[in-house]
Amino acid sequence: MSTDPQNRPIPADLREEEERPPSYGRSAPPFAAEHEAAASLAAQGGASAKGMGGAAAARLKQVDGRRLAALLRDPLQGLREEPERDSAYGWIGLGASVLGFLVWTLFMQKALQGLFYSLFGFGGLFAYEPGFDFGLALRMLLGGALSLAALLGSLYLFGSRFGSRKRSLLQAAVPLGAMQLLSGAGFAAAGIAALASIRLSLLLLVVTLLVTLATTVTGAAELFEVRQERRFAFIAASIASYAVVLLVLFSLLF
Repeated sequence: MSTDPQNRPIPADLREEEERPPSYGRSAPPFAAEHEAAASLAAQGGASAKGMGGAAAARLKQVDGRRLAALLRDPLQGLREEPERDSAYGWIGLGASVLGFLVWTLFMQKALQGLFYSLFGFGGLFAYEPGFDFGLALRMLLGGALSLAALLGSLYLFGSRFGSRKRSLLQAAVPLGAMQLLSGAGFAAAGIAALASIRLSLLLLVVTLLVTLATTVTGAAELFEVRQERRFAFIAASIASYAVVLLVLFSLLF
């Protein structure tokens, strides 16, 4: 029987525990819980991202071409769009407007360069093939996107102020964004027209801008249910603030 330093006998059960080597066979290694938690979070994040991507793809598949055609014929049809169900139409309208403005910028730039070099008759050693200034195009693209955001932001701000019905940002962005589909088509048509006539292109551009502004302001007044006696104040405040923001934006960009 083993004894301790004071020569007292040690019980057999305690002696067996002292002689038994440590075992980690079933115990978790250090930091195992942390690793498992991190792996679980990563898996959940991947599943969430996959689910969001799948939801976006499913919404795009549900886009109806007939509804897009109806928005082109009458942009005020965008007031019927439901934010949760029809958000794809809002994003399509916003994207079409910005891309259409970019198309107009590129084609108008090409037309103006061609006109300039044909008028001054550069040739021979000074021959130059007109091309795209992508720096200018990028600034115009940014300016178009910010201009559209300024318009919608102004209408949302004063619609919430003067309207009798409050809307969330998403509830306002989807229908008002869907209305911009016509502006995208108008900008693209103006850009293509620049290849034939710069004057025709500018005319189409001005008409598109005026129609878009009138339609969007009218739609916002209906969306926020602005009463008749407050409608003039809503229109004046929205357009004035939009014009000021637009002036600041383009002075910074150009």
